Amino acid sequence: MKSSLRYACSAALIGVGLTAARPASAQIGTINSAFYHPREFNDVPGSTLTVVGNYPSLISFQDQNVSAAAGFANRHVWRFSSDSGVSPYTFSNNDFFTVSMTVTLTGDPASPRKEAGFLLDTIGGQGQFEVNTDGHEVVAFGGPFPFYAFPATFQSGDTVTLGITYFLDSLGKRAVIYSANCMHSPPLEFSNLEQGIIDGSTLGGYFQIVNAPTVATNSGIAVFQNIKIGPPDQDLDGAPDAVDQCPETPPCAIVDVSGCIALGLACTSGAECASTFCVDGVCCNGPCSNPGQSCNLPGSAGVCRAEISGVPAASQWGIVILCVLLAAVGVASLISVRYRMRS
Repeated sequence: MKSSLRYACSAALIGVGLTAARPASAQIGTINSAFYHPREFNDVPGSTLTVVGNYPSLISFQDQNVSAAAGFANRHVWRFSSDSGVSPYTFSNNDFFTVSMTVTLTGDPASPRKEAGFLLDTIGGQGQFEVNTDGHEVVAFGGPFPFYAFPATFQSGDTVTLGITYFLDSLGKRAVIYSANCMHSPPLEFSNLEQGIIDGSTLGGYFQIVNAPTVATNSGIAVFQNIKIGPPDQDLDGAPDAVDQCPETPPCAIVDVSGCIALGLACTSGAECASTFCVDGVCCNGPCSNPGQSCNLPGSAGVCRAEISGVPAASQWGIVILCVLLAAVGVASLISVRYRMRS
C-alpha cells in the first residue's frame, strides 16, 4: 500500500509539472544546476544522512545506520534544474540530449541492496539506469525506458561512467543508447504510447539503500561526478552529432573537435580518422600504399614513411666461406711477395 501511495504522489507531482511545463522553445542548454530532494523515500528517518551538493563536479549522498524494525528503504534524489536549483527542469518529448556521469557506489555491507544511477520520473512510471551492490547489475528498465542489461560485473566500490543518449534515429523514431564505461547498447526505439520521453518528465540521479533490521550499521554512499548534459552525441566522443564528421568512432576513442581520431592514434577504419586513412592500425596522413612503406614506425606514427631494412644476419656457412676467401687472398699475397723477393 505504501509503495502505491508513493507512486500516486510521484504521478501527482509530475502532473503538476505537466501543467506548468516550459514552452517548446525551452532547451537543455538552460540547465545550470541541480535540485535536491533527500529522503524522497524515508522509511528509516533515524538514519544519519550527509549530502554534498557541488553540481556538476560532485554530488554525494551518504546514509548511515539504515536499520529499523520495519520499512523498505531510504531514497535520495537530485534532478537537473535550469533555475539555480529552485525546481527541477521538465523535459519535453523533443528535448534530445546526451547525459553522462561517473557513479561510485559503496555498500557496507553490500547486501541488502544499495543502488544508484539515473532516474527518469514520468507520469508513465519511473525509468532507471542503475548499478547495484548485491545483483552486480548495470541495467536500464522501467517507465518508458527500453530494457537493456550490460554484463553483471559491478562490485561495491566500483566507479562506472554511465551515459544516456536520447535522439531521433535514421527512421525518424525516438531512440536511446545506453553506455557503461566503454560499452554501448545498440540504438533502442521507444515503444510507449508517446514514443519517447513524456512531456513534463524530470531527470537526475538517485541513491537508494534498503533497510536492514538486523544490521544496525547498515550504510552506503553514492558519489556522482563529472555530470554533463548537452546535445545528442551518439558515439559519446564529446563531439555532438550536429558537428561530428566521424560519427562511427569506437567507444572511448580520443578525438579532435570534429569528432575524428587524430594522426597516429589507434583506428579500425578510415571513417574514424580526420585524414580518412587508417593504415597499420593508426590514422595516417595518406594511403601509404607503396611497397616498403609504413604508417606506424617508432617515432613517426601517423606519417607514411619508407621502412629501413636492417642488414640480414650472416649465416654460419657464410662466415666460413668468407674466412676461406680471406685466407686465400692472404696466401696469394704472401706467395706474390716471396716471388718478387727471389726475383
